[in-house]
Amino acid sequence: MRRSPITARESLAWALVAALGGTTALVALGLARALKSPAPAEWNHYSAAANDHLYARLNAARPRPEPVVAHQGGSAPAPGAPEPGPLARLDASYARGLRLFELDLAWTADGELVIQHDWNGRPRPPTCAEFLAEAPGRHASLAMICDWLAEHADAFIVTDCKKRSLECHARIRMERPELVPQVIPQIYTLKDHDLVRSQGFRHVILTLYRVLADEPAARLADFAARHELFALTIPARRADDAELLAGMRRLGVPVYVHTINDAAVARGLVARGATGVYSDVLTALEAPAPAAEPAAATSAAPGR
Repeated sequence: MRRSPITARESLAWALVAALGGTTALVALGLARALKSPAPAEWNHYSAAANDHLYARLNAARPRPEPVVAHQGGSAPAPGAPEPGPLARLDASYARGLRLFELDLAWTADGELVIQHDWNGRPRPPTCAEFLAEAPGRHASLAMICDWLAEHADAFIVTDCKKRSLECHARIRMERPELVPQVIPQIYTLKDHDLVRSQGFRHVILTLYRVLADEPAARLADFAARHELFALTIPARRADDAELLAGMRRLGVPVYVHTINDAAVARGLVARGATGVYSDVLTALEAPAPAAEPAAATSAAPGR
């Protein structure tokens, strides 16, 4: 017996069923992620005042500009010593008095975030489970870092997520909204500022890494005058740009130079107008005093 052709009404009905199923799946995914956060119903309500709510309810500590941002968590090992994992670095740097910690974030094959600079040299990114199993104790996921942050209310993570950065911060906002006040996004383009602010992140660092490396000082000053920045981070070669440093100083925007592992060089940069440095090894006690004669910025560590 031959079936009757599907009518337009039936086609519309099936389309509505399919759309409803897709919407239901997306809502379920969102709820599953939200449930990873303590009291998700309390934190994950989006309204005009939702971002204020994240800060007002917590009475959280506010980050303040300090002479050293611990690059990759800081506390690099002595020559020949085993490489410590991110959590060990954070613990050691925190014990030394540091409170601002920069960490690299990379996406795994299964869409999770881990502490890793990039996947260069690998045929494909591993899954999160594969990555953690490669070096237990030395590899860490974003979830593990968030748990550490929750135990250190006066610590702040400066993110360095070079791929899908906005999605990275949206993930943090969804899964651990109570930690948003302790996360300082680094942005690589000017347009990203308002986007991460709208996600609830009030403290934003603009970095001249790759995309904006040669951005004119006048344009950067104009942007900083119209947008609230926690800091500007620059490569060592831009530290000779007197116009840039003077412009940020007039606006009250701290300037950090990356990555500096020599205390004398750090002091010279501070003497020329920088607020401080990103460093693998220096602490807040070693870098802040200006040198009598500024040292040339020749001891920057290669790359970030």
